[in-house]
Amino acid sequence: MTTIPKPLSVLHDDHQTWTRQLDFYRDELQVLNNRLGEVSIHTTQQDVKAWVDHFETQLIIQNELIDELRHAIGVHEHTLERQAQEYPVASDYRRLEDHAEMRGQMQVFVRLYGEMKNDLNRFLSRTL
Repeated sequence: MTTIPKPLSVLHDDHQTWTRQLDFYRDELQVLNNRLGEVSIHTTQQDVKAWVDHFETQLIIQNELIDELRHAIGVHEHTLERQAQEYPVASDYRRLEDHAEMRGQMQVFVRLYGEMKNDLNRFLSRTL
């Protein structure tokens, strides 16, 4: 699949948008974790505790994915910074390969995160 080269500033804007999204998801994970903790404290049912454990694991995985995505964004952002330093006069007009793979990773993360969140919210609505 070929991608259309994009201006450096557009790629940088993508990074900023994705970073803000990931910050939001991390904050939201903390809220979900707190709600899950409420269920854990107030239940003695083993099947409910098993689901709490399942979702706690899911939240840990989501946090790890956020860390990995933030790292990948940081690495690519560093590449953009080097390009801007190497070509300071033309950096506004310089076009680089679109980060289609990273864009795809973000789209998959957002979809899977949404599915996990919906499952967790259904669980919480049944147990709180």
